[in-house]
Amino acid sequence: MADLTGADATQLLPTGPGDLIDQLNSAAGKGRTAPWIGGLLGVLVLATLPFGLLILILAVPLVWWLALHDQAKRSVVVFYDVTDQPAAWFGALNEALMEYAASQGKWRVNAQGGLATVHQRKINGNATGLLDRTPVTVSFDHPKHLVTNVAVPTIASGADALHFLPDRLLVRTGKHYSDVSYGMLWVQSSTRRFIESDAVPADGIRVDTTWRFANVKGGPDRRFKNNRMLPVMQYGNVRLASNSGLNWELQFSRANSFDRATSALQHPPNLPQISGDMRP
Repeated sequence: MADLTGADATQLLPTGPGDLIDQLNSAAGKGRTAPWIGGLLGVLVLATLPFGLLILILAVPLVWWLALHDQAKRSVVVFYDVTDQPAAWFGALNEALMEYAASQGKWRVNAQGGLATVHQRKINGNATGLLDRTPVTVSFDHPKHLVTNVAVPTIASGADALHFLPDRLLVRTGKHYSDVSYGMLWVQSSTRRFIESDAVPADGIRVDTTWRFANVKGGPDRRFKNNRMLPVMQYGNVRLASNSGLNWELQFSRANSFDRATSALQHPPNLPQISGDMRP
């Protein structure tokens, strides 16, 4: 199996404008004070009951203030002033990614391998290759450490995520951020036949069937018990990559649901720089 995940945010050199990435990584690396102080005060309250109730009255607003302070120091505030063609482009991108989000089956392809021998193909439904994939989620909330005035389409898989900002693609792995300028992003959509052994999404298109264990002619291999017929689906596929090392390959059940997003990402306008206030 060949790994297809490319460089994550800890390895990816930023290509977008400004120092947003440095500020995000600095904010994400800061610790929290409120949980520690709250825990210590809780122990003190329990140890000094009933007088500890007086401490509790003072402790609650203090811990609340510390929690707000923690949130502020662990966030970067960015205001975008997007108008005219860039605003229309980003609005179209949001709508296109909503269409993708509606696809019932969505996965990230992590690795791919070929099946070299007849035996390997026969015990895998006469497939020509194997995919290792994990589910992805799509949301339109801003990243945890970024506070902004625009909706942020986000595709997440495990600890990794892609956040589509008005001026760049923000890449996150855990608490580490990097980015790719839209002008340096390569996007290509296609369709792919896939033998589905899991639950079949209702919006997927079945184009054929095969047997879990097949013979050379495509019929069932009767040497195997509990051999079942599997649907061959036509799924959508898109690859987002860059020369800096980004590589995300996505598979989805509604075959054409990423086409509008692909078109938008292939033709970005002259995008705006961040305007307004940006602060940690």
